[in-house]
Amino acid sequence: VGGLQKGHITVVAGQTSMGKTALSLSMANNIMKNGNKVLFISLEMNKVELMERIIVMNSFVKMRDYINRKISETQQKAINYAFNKVDDFEWTISDKRGLTVEDIKAISRKTYNKMDGYDVIFVDYLQRISLPGKGTVNKEVGTAVNQLRDLAGELDVPLLLLSQLNRGVDGRPKMHNLRDSGEIEEAADEVLFVYRPDYDKQEDQKEKN
Repeated sequence: VGGLQKGHITVVAGQTSMGKTALSLSMANNIMKNGNKVLFISLEMNKVELMERIIVMNSFVKMRDYINRKISETQQKAINYAFNKVDDFEWTISDKRGLTVEDIKAISRKTYNKMDGYDVIFVDYLQRISLPGKGTVNKEVGTAVNQLRDLAGELDVPLLLLSQLNRGVDGRPKMHNLRDSGEIEEAADEVLFVYRPDYDKQEDQKEKN
């Protein structure tokens, strides 16, 4: 992606089940493998689920096999190795639900001091953030993104914010497909889209069948 800029907020957007969390975990994994520290704020998945995904990612065992416990002796050794490897990673996971932007800021500041600094924040995801309900959704979303951008600047770290797209996206997503798009587009420093043409083909085939 050309590197993550300190103080920038990068929005990673995609439709449901398109792999936004998987992409962010892959990025976090690579960042930590290089000896850097990560704060991962998940408003959707719990700590156990996130840890399992990272372990499977480092073991190269299929998630389906891991969940169903259909593990060979060789795969189990790979999982054990991955578990020890992940145990050395420096990251903090927050999995509290219903957080406001102020909650996210408080957790980020507290964790920054506790970890003696970190290198990147992940927030999964924007539409799960609890908004005050004092204005239009578009304006409140814009305010939330701007406040998170200010937080990235304050701590001098990159912040990756995951976001949903509007329903009914046809083909490769564009800026106007962002949910509450105008405000997000104005506030974000960069916007990345998760797009899988193979997924669209699979869905089309399901409808034909």
